Amino acid sequence: MKRITALWLGSIFLCPLFAQATSDQVFLSYSGTVVTPPCLISTPSLTVDFGDIPAGDLATTDSTTDWKNTLVELSQCTNVASVTMTVNAAPSDANPKYIRSTGTAEHVAVEAREGLVSFNDLYNGATIGFDTLGNPTNRVDLRFRIRNDGTGAATGGTVISTMTLTYSFK
Repeated sequence: MKRITALWLGSIFLCPLFAQATSDQVFLSYSGTVVTPPCLISTPSLTVDFGDIPAGDLATTDSTTDWKNTLVELSQCTNVASVTMTVNAAPSDANPKYIRSTGTAEHVAVEAREGLVSFNDLYNGATIGFDTLGNPTNRVDLRFRIRNDGTGAATGGTVISTMTLTYSFK
């Protein structure tokens, strides 16, 4: 008789615990897709160094430095027919087609162009597209120069600006 009582008492305590655990269960399901990026950006960042520029070289409206060329390489572009590049950069107050310098030199801005399609100006919001022609590697030629922004003679100081390029692939 003691054995039956022990089993019976165990059942009284186990049933409420089991019922409590069942009502607090959460069921999760997972899904996702593993993808291969359409292109690798082999040059994720660039620095263009103009060195020392005499202020007198930028003393008059529209005077400029020489162009500095750089390349951004896109590689492993399999199954990519076209690329679109969109520019994000703070525009110059003097001309929105130039990029603002946040440095200490006054009356200067940065001018940018791409050399892949037809030397289009690169400025905030500009979009450039090109076909890959099935090539797995594509190079984007970028050109930069510092220019007098037309608001006065350039003063001595630093020229600093940043441009972000966002790529989309089709």
